Amino acid sequence: MFIFTQDEEVQRIFNLMDGLDQIAFTHERNLGSDDHWVPESPEGKAIFDQLIAPENRQALRKWYARSDGRELNPSALNLKLTLERAIQEKLD
Repeated sequence: MFIFTQDEEVQRIFNLMDGLDQIAFTHERNLGSDDHWVPESPEGKAIFDQLIAPENRQALRKWYARSDGRELNPSALNLKLTLERAIQEKLD
């Protein structure tokens, strides 16, 4: 899957999310299967750590702001809750 956005930060978050989804699908249980999901593989952990890195927080907020109030599907919501728990702040 590919999206194109003029915002390089948001594009980077999309690419990380897509990579995490691919790793979770092939090596682990489904991404966002519950709100306590964390990656188990080294590759998944590395991507997750990039997503929650302080320099990516603003981009994560932009990523979730793109939903414009639309409800997230259960997996996406669980991943958002997992990320929020890891960084100890809301992404709204």
